[in-house]
Amino acid sequence: MDLPISKLVKKLVLKVKEEIFSSSSSYHGYVVDDLYSLVSPSPYDTAWLAMIPNPQVPDQPLFRGCLDWVLRNQKPGGFWASGTTNMMSSIESLTATLACIVALTTWNVGHTAIQKGLAFIHANAEELLKAQNGFFPELLGLLCPHNYYEIVLEALPKTCNELLLQQSEKYGLFIMQSPSATAYAFMKTGNKKFLVNLNSIIQRCGYGVPANYPMDKDLVKICLIDRIESLGLVEYFMEEITTLLDQVFRSYVNNEGTEMTAKHCLLPLQLYRDSLAFRLLRLHGYTVSPWKFCWFLQDEDMVVHIQEHHEMFLSAMYNIYRASDLTFPGESQLKDARVFSTRILERETIKNSKNLQDQIKHELSRPWLARLDHLEHRKCIERKEAIDPWTGKAFSYRLSFWDDAMLQQLAIENFSLRQSIFRDELKELERWSRDMGLSDMGFARQKTAYCYFAVASTVSSPFLSDVRLALVKSGILVTVADDFFDAEGSFSELETLTNAINRWQQKGLNGHSKTIFKALKDLLDDISMQFFNKYGYDIRIYLQDLWHQTFVKWLKEAEWSRTGHTPSTAEYLQVATSSIAVQTILLPAALLLCPQLGIDILKCPQNEPITNLLMVLTRLLNDIGSYKREKEEGKPNLVLLHMKENPNLGVEESIEVIQKILDEKKKEFLEHVLVSGMSDMPEECKLLHFHCLKAFQMFYNSTNAFDSPTELLADINKAIYDPLKMDHKSLTSSYSQVGTKSLQVQQRVTGTSSRPCKSIMESRASTTDAIKFLQGKKFFAKPHSRILSLKMRKSTICTTFPKPKACTYLWHK
Repeated sequence: MDLPISKLVKKLVLKVKEEIFSSSSSYHGYVVDDLYSLVSPSPYDTAWLAMIPNPQVPDQPLFRGCLDWVLRNQKPGGFWASGTTNMMSSIESLTATLACIVALTTWNVGHTAIQKGLAFIHANAEELLKAQNGFFPELLGLLCPHNYYEIVLEALPKTCNELLLQQSEKYGLFIMQSPSATAYAFMKTGNKKFLVNLNSIIQRCGYGVPANYPMDKDLVKICLIDRIESLGLVEYFMEEITTLLDQVFRSYVNNEGTEMTAKHCLLPLQLYRDSLAFRLLRLHGYTVSPWKFCWFLQDEDMVVHIQEHHEMFLSAMYNIYRASDLTFPGESQLKDARVFSTRILERETIKNSKNLQDQIKHELSRPWLARLDHLEHRKCIERKEAIDPWTGKAFSYRLSFWDDAMLQQLAIENFSLRQSIFRDELKELERWSRDMGLSDMGFARQKTAYCYFAVASTVSSPFLSDVRLALVKSGILVTVADDFFDAEGSFSELETLTNAINRWQQKGLNGHSKTIFKALKDLLDDISMQFFNKYGYDIRIYLQDLWHQTFVKWLKEAEWSRTGHTPSTAEYLQVATSSIAVQTILLPAALLLCPQLGIDILKCPQNEPITNLLMVLTRLLNDIGSYKREKEEGKPNLVLLHMKENPNLGVEESIEVIQKILDEKKKEFLEHVLVSGMSDMPEECKLLHFHCLKAFQMFYNSTNAFDSPTELLADINKAIYDPLKMDHKSLTSSYSQVGTKSLQVQQRVTGTSSRPCKSIMESRASTTDAIKFLQGKKFFAKPHSRILSLKMRKSTICTTFPKPKACTYLWHK
């Protein structure tokens, strides 16, 4: 079938496939043709290669192409940073800009670029530092742990040259996969093994050098998949995603049980990769073990190491926390991993930095199951810049597709297209509700927008309109009928309506009963006709029976309320897991989506484990969230019944008991949904069950949002009506008034010449500070030292600018 997508979206999809993917006969489907092309060059590392003098001609750069790359790739704002964006991103742009200025100054070229870079530093450094609030790359001030010297060798003083020689002998060709460290090591030791490595980098990657070499190809693949999924573009690239995941799975299984790398500085990326791979593979139905990344919990020394250097492991802990969302029964190691990662992440939420910290706060604030996909996609698109793997030195992997303009444009167009479809569908539903008389009942909760929001934000693919409409119409009708049985109808009216549903005859009905029957008949006629037109089979009688079963359960609950009968918890659950009516809402739509599900499931939904678990879960969620209202209305509720059967327990204790049951049932449910072979149910129907659980979890996460008239309005507007907010604060231009003023101030303070490279690089000022920042953190010019330094904590990073070369030092106090 043709997808209801615009020509622009189709064109962008094809362009992205051409740009990122290419067909290959070596493997079925699509594969990434050149993974190195997906990794953005690192200006910082490229600058370090540009500093290397030619051993044969010392006054010339060894890699002239790297120097030319630095000259060509300065951003309009005067800074250097990985990726294609011209907007302010992170502290990384400060270190990259410093390194590029040093490289240009080393060879006395690019004076205009140097001036623009210095203007950027003066105009924006304070804001960048303030945003970090103490969260810095290793090269900007953190006390460098001895286990991580290898990745910051370029930051060590001359007294550490012995360490370079040791690392050269120990690791030979590579210095921790860091081109910048390798470049510095070669300059200081002259070891030809380092030169071989540097030439290899240039031959493979060109003169724009990546931050890591050789590349972890599996990491690039899973980051690509994660990015596409985060932007809400899965349906356009399923074949490519499946191919990549097959490759990642083979690697994951072949290396099963692999523990700590011998190189501590690679450990954060290893944990990041393995936990993200686990999450993606498990979400897509692959059988994988969490021990691949949970092994560190059994190593006390490693646990202590991570705790002591937790800022190096934030990205890894973030992904381990996300991986623990997918815990199956009996996987205690994932429970332990969640506790540990939560403790690490919570230490960082007090800091006011952006991107990673903001996402950590978001992740910890609301359970994954309570977050709706469509809104998560919006958050990712509006953030624009992806969350790179943070390992302390800077962002070790900046992938070009993370800020690829075409991929971003596709995400924007796709989200806007969905909103347009959603607005049209909601208008249709409101018209249907009005035509059927459901919006004029008076007593019933008007939840058309709520129901549609929950469905559209989970089942959001543009081509699932018929499924969404069936789900929402059923949800509206369930809400109205449930309210009628709870409060409005007399018991006689309820019996008459239930009997009419059984006979499927309107005779004898009037008022609200007649309205409900009329709307139900219209709904079932519509679904039956759609199914018959598509698949040639009439399912009307089975749909009628499914709804009749639900009306019978509602009638039983109404009888309990009116007679004052208090059922046992077992008796209550036998009725209440059906009266929640999730199966009544879900299964007809599931048949439209996937006819091979079979009509037998309509006869006895409880016989299907996934459906039965969903019925139990949604009932428990509902009862925890609505026990106060149902107590006032005199309705039975599991929380209240548990308290009655356990008089020594209060409300909170009873909720805690039920919550533990709920948590274990969720693990069972996830296992049935995500593990292939545990159920004969088609994958599409499993996912529909999963989406239904997410909608209920959202409604009843910490409060009863479904019954609140205002709690969800902002989210509804974001999902359906509000356009994306794509405004981003750009960096201050190097020739802006602010930048020019900053240079003038610096010149006055230091008393240096007007040449920008001299104002800092050759100052011999006797003043104490040149520019002040925050709480003792400051740039300052020490007398007779020719340095630019950032002073903080127990160490000071000092960048010196002697001629003709430049290097960076780490001073310990």
